[in-house]
Amino acid sequence: KLLEVLDNFDRALEHVPEDQRGQPWVEGIWLVERRLRDILASEGLEEIGSVGMPFDPHIHEAIGHVDSDAPEGTVVEEIRKAYKLHDRVIRPALVTVSSGSPRPPGAQTEARSDEVEHLGRASGSPASEVGEGRRGRAPGPEGGLGPTEGRREEE
Repeated sequence: KLLEVLDNFDRALEHVPEDQRGQPWVEGIWLVERRLRDILASEGLEEIGSVGMPFDPHIHEAIGHVDSDAPEGTVVEEIRKAYKLHDRVIRPALVTVSSGSPRPPGAQTEARSDEVEHLGRASGSPASEVGEGRRGRAPGPEGGLGPTEGRREEE
C-alpha cells in the first residue's frame, strides 16, 4: 500500500509547474517524499531501475511493444516502478519494450500484403472445410445447435 503512496508522490511532483518549484509548500512536499523514501530504504526497500535494461520477466511486466532505435527486448519506457524488499521483488515494473529498429514504411506494407495473401489461401484450406462438416450436427444438451450453425451464411 505504501508503494501506491510513492507512486502518487512521483506523479504529483512530476507535474509541479516550473514557476512553483521554489514555493515553500512544494519544498515541503519534496521533503516529506524524501523522508518516506529514506525510512522505507532503511527497512530494505529498493527501487529497481528499468529503462535501458534488457526485459526480464522476473522484474518487468510488459504492457506493449514499440518500434525503437533500442535493441529488441530493451525496456524503453517505465510506466510504474519496480521495487524489491530484501532482494525479493515485491512489485514488477510496468514497461514498454522495444521490438527493434523502426521498419521502413514499405516493409510494413509488404508484411500486410503477405498477411492478406496468407488469409486468402487459408479460406480454401482443409481447416475451413472442417467447420462446414459440423454445420448439420445434432442439438446439444440445451437443445441448441453447435456454435458453427449458420456461420457460413453470416459471412
